[in-house]
Amino acid sequence: MDIKHEIIEPNFTVRDIENFIGKNYHWHQRMEFLYVEKGYCNVNLAMKKYKAKTGDLICIHSGEIHELSSDSKEFLVKVFTFNPSLLQQLNTEFIYIKNHITIGMQKDAKINQIVKFLVEEIYEEYKNKKRLSESIIISDLIKLYSILARHFENLEMMENKNTTKFKVFQEALEYISKNYTENISLKSVAEKINYCESYVSTLFVAFTGVNFKTYIDTIRIKHAIDLLKKTDNTIAYIASECGFENLKTFNNTFKRITNKTPSKFREKNL
Repeated sequence: MDIKHEIIEPNFTVRDIENFIGKNYHWHQRMEFLYVEKGYCNVNLAMKKYKAKTGDLICIHSGEIHELSSDSKEFLVKVFTFNPSLLQQLNTEFIYIKNHITIGMQKDAKINQIVKFLVEEIYEEYKNKKRLSESIIISDLIKLYSILARHFENLEMMENKNTTKFKVFQEALEYISKNYTENISLKSVAEKINYCESYVSTLFVAFTGVNFKTYIDTIRIKHAIDLLKKTDNTIAYIASECGFENLKTFNNTFKRITNKTPSKFREKNL
């Protein structure tokens, strides 16, 4: 399993996906909406598997490891990736939608129609880049998210995450991305950002669907995969460079995540 850490700099990006080649495990600090315009796709997200069909909207939160695949012959997904802070500009409280597949499953024609309109308008404004397009995009994005949050609140399918919690989580992610090669732990991360260990642990489960150890293991293994592919460094050296205490731990973790040993992975990818 090749888990990629995507670094997405702009506040907002849009792209079309018409096919998937192989596994596509990745994560990023931005949020993402994926709107299935045609066909269907399989989604592995937050330790669950979904099948998103035409009209479904997939909501992916910051830091969540996810993977998409599809063997649909006619397939098109619009991907909207954005800085979560855009959703906080008009609201002091950050709303966190608990469920990930939000539209077609509910069989709500009115909501589907509104979402489709907003998705299409955001897409056109981004592609055409007319005067004030960015303002319209942000406005539509906030409206889209707010409508979904209200809808799922009525179904008891969402929960509120205040701004402080989200900012703490972002601080933890930033610290990890800069220090994953060091011998860091949940305790050291919590101490660095001045919050208690149990609180930070709860945030990781809430925002990513996995515990701290699983999260940091995937980050380290992703970078190990890059080094195995791009360098001829020894496996022991790569293990050390990626923050593992010893070679045995690295080998066990690598196999658990990728289903291959580091040596077999390198052999296959030479």
